[in-house]
Amino acid sequence: MVAVRALMSDTSLRSKLLKQTELRYKYLPELSRRLAADDKVLGAILQGHLFVESLLEQLIQLCLGQNAEAVLSARLTFDQKLVISSKLCLADNWPLIPDYVVGSLRKLNSLRNKLAHRYGHEVTESDLRELFVGLESELPYQEVLEHGAEIAISRYIAFIFGHLLPKYEPDAEP
Repeated sequence: MVAVRALMSDTSLRSKLLKQTELRYKYLPELSRRLAADDKVLGAILQGHLFVESLLEQLIQLCLGQNAEAVLSARLTFDQKLVISSKLCLADNWPLIPDYVVGSLRKLNSLRNKLAHRYGHEVTESDLRELFVGLESELPYQEVLEHGAEIAISRYIAFIFGHLLPKYEPDAEP
């Protein structure tokens, strides 16, 4: 949790950060449903990918406001939404999505594409570990596969959710 006023005085950024937090609370129940689902690894990856894609659309709407529909109506792919999101900023020098999350989401998309387009592709331990490469310093736990692949995917989606929709709170006004 980060106090908004302590970070910036830009009221536009402040508003966007608080809207980002509103999105977090709006989508927390959906995250809970997805994490509680009895999906196997394949289903968990596909469902997680769809969930993240919907969050990317929400973040594009947050940044582009009334202009978002012009972009999103183009029926963009996940990769295109990720590229757009990775280039957007909430304010000067305040990226919408951290670079390490963008890189990880590219790996998620690659894994999803392997599963969707290569009949019989089996998810390996290496595939799952690859999702977390570059995130080690951000992880609250180090052994991502200690409880199995399904739990690893759930942890991954929860982790990414927290970094796509961080929690900000307004400081009390002076």
